[in-house]
Amino acid sequence: MRDIIVISDIFDKGLGDHFCASAALRSYYNNNFQAHKIVLFSQYPDLYAQQTYINQSFGLEHLAALDYGAKTDFEYEKIIHLYSNKDFKDKTNIVEQYCEKLGVKPEHYPNFEIRHNRYKFNKTILLALEAGQKHKSVWNAKEVEQELIKRFPEFNFVTTKQFEHLPADHLPEICSKMSGYVSINSGYYHLLHNKNHIKKGIHLYVGDVYKYKFGYKDSVHYKFDKIINVDNLCEVFYNTLCQ
Repeated sequence: MRDIIVISDIFDKGLGDHFCASAALRSYYNNNFQAHKIVLFSQYPDLYAQQTYINQSFGLEHLAALDYGAKTDFEYEKIIHLYSNKDFKDKTNIVEQYCEKLGVKPEHYPNFEIRHNRYKFNKTILLALEAGQKHKSVWNAKEVEQELIKRFPEFNFVTTKQFEHLPADHLPEICSKMSGYVSINSGYYHLLHNKNHIKKGIHLYVGDVYKYKFGYKDSVHYKFDKIINVDNLCEVFYNTLCQ
């Protein structure tokens, strides 16, 4: 028997939100003694296509057909809509919210299987300084990038723009190979906190709700408002990633 789980009603249909569901999906599968296989519908079907706890992975457009009575090649017992709490007064970590929704033991970190070894990086820091939402982005991102490269030549620095055309299922592996990060609250920040591949780094956040609702307890949290003081950030970088 199969259970249909739909990742829906999430913040900006973000990759990070989808990635954060991995811990809850894996626990749900294990708790049901693998008797109930998971058929997943989401905005990123390729992301979960090769996860061992997912039987089949489809885009949300296929769910609409199912709602209108389309026949499937499998029987299913129920449909569960998995979504995060959009109430910003609720500061529960988003991974824990997904676990609560599926009725499994709370997890604090995503738990995604890295199933490939396609990339190699040496002492590389990922800079995730810009997002689709301008209010969460670093307005002087280029200046920050240039100063970090100048002041810390012992590291290689890459930006998320270098990976924007890659398939979604490549990004968890790339993040698992990083030596550290400086990241706003974006999808990459969540990918850098995969349970067995947690990276050390600096979380840049614009409001306290982002620190608690989307943050992780091991991060160095750095609050900013549009423009970052480069000298101060470099000092924090040195204390965080060079000691």
